[in-house]
Amino acid sequence: MKYAMIFIIAVVTLTTMGQTQSKTIPASHTERNYSPSTISGDAEKYKNISPEMIALNNSAVENALRGNYQAAINDFRRVISKAPGLVQVKCNLGITLSYAKQYDEAIEIFKDVIANNPDYASAHANLGETLYKNGSLTESISSFRQALRLNPSDAVMMGNLGSSLHEKKEYNEALKWFDAAIKLQPQFVEAYSNRGVTLYALGQKKQAIASFRQAAAVNPNFAETYSNLGVALRDAGKKEQAHQLFLKAVQLRPDWNYAVFNLAVSFIEKGNREAAYRQLAVLDKIDAQLAAKLKENLWQKFVTTASS
Repeated sequence: MKYAMIFIIAVVTLTTMGQTQSKTIPASHTERNYSPSTISGDAEKYKNISPEMIALNNSAVENALRGNYQAAINDFRRVISKAPGLVQVKCNLGITLSYAKQYDEAIEIFKDVIANNPDYASAHANLGETLYKNGSLTESISSFRQALRLNPSDAVMMGNLGSSLHEKKEYNEALKWFDAAIKLQPQFVEAYSNRGVTLYALGQKKQAIASFRQAAAVNPNFAETYSNLGVALRDAGKKEQAHQLFLKAVQLRPDWNYAVFNLAVSFIEKGNREAAYRQLAVLDKIDAQLAAKLKENLWQKFVTTASS
């Protein structure tokens, strides 16, 4: 039941007053979320729970993981109504509500679990993640700190705290937690990637590139790394290398909106109208709002080119 929040850099090329100006923006987070957990009737703590309720919880877990959130939520509620003391099932419900973006109710559930089980580290971590998604960064950081006090050797929780601190622009402390996470878990690809984004935000571009390269070495199939590295190299003037990295990111995650966007912008900069519009068509199916921004940029870029 571990997860890590990942910061992704995306390229945006804005056109104003007939001139093209490039900048980078933080993209949405890619997460390895907490997952709802099945329970076993053989476990001592579940010995008084009926097999029917155990089966219903486990079936609800499968529904949640398949994206059938409402069915899972309904079944978790049924289990809780029959066995209100099952903390894990309450957390399962909270996690699934968070998946479904019903953050307020999820937060209340995790707070209720913590009120009755103040030393339950996973509940604090789940609360921190949900608060983060709901935009409550200060409370999120507090929850992750408490989770780490209860479980101080959890590298993923360290990474999560670092991510929340980054989002609050407390970059130096965020770096400390990413470094601590990597020290405990040297194969923690998300921590390397997040560390690179934080270094990038601090203006330490060479160190950021090095961190992205470390992430790629740890996991060569991690699309986020290639997009991040592409942005950093693009800003360093190495646009062809960046283009190849954007192609790689899309190859690994063809349905990832920011990877498609970055590749389209790269095609725009290369003057490849046909390829740029192909990426626009793909993006429009994935993220219509981001596609609209790209479409405006394409129009400005190619009208300017045609009239020059």
